[in-house]
Amino acid sequence: MKQLAIAPGQSTVQQRKSTYYINHKNSCVSFSIEQYNLISKPFRNVEGTFQVYKGAIEAFSQDLHDANIDFSVIAGSISTGNDKRDKHLRSSAFFDVQKFPEMKFMSVAFIKVSDEHYILEGDLNIRGVSRRIVFDVAQEPLNHDEQNDQAAQFIITGKINRLDFGIKGTVLSEIFIGKEVTISLQLEFLKKQI
Repeated sequence: MKQLAIAPGQSTVQQRKSTYYINHKNSCVSFSIEQYNLISKPFRNVEGTFQVYKGAIEAFSQDLHDANIDFSVIAGSISTGNDKRDKHLRSSAFFDVQKFPEMKFMSVAFIKVSDEHYILEGDLNIRGVSRRIVFDVAQEPLNHDEQNDQAAQFIITGKINRLDFGIKGTVLSEIFIGKEVTISLQLEFLKKQI
């Protein structure tokens, strides 16, 4: 019977890939952008959230340094606390949610800087336009939720130029709305599907 040769230091135990799914109860997807106020004159931040999103992390390592992250957001779930503005943002002038219902992000690198600090790089697709984006990631220490499922918590922040993705708006938008959008995600992932 032929025996399998094992090189020195080589393990016969295969690493198992773990998959984490978003826990929506402890997660939030938000953004902010500057808007010029005709009455008070200075720019002010308009903040909003996306209510519908999904995502998953796959990783072999316990500390998730080799993680692959797949994330998507339903553009039509945008909410800024103003129904008229939200309807305008869903229109073809901005997100065009009828034609482009989803925004998608797929990671290409998750670089560990320190125990609780990572750099996340990936391709973000909005309105059919894809751009390579870099996010800053702060990770809380791994813990367990009330069901004793392993939980990974992240705060992910970054900035994009809305014009890079064709989110132009109207002629007035060019004057009264800033180009830079600040993105902030507070996400909790669990090792079971929610």
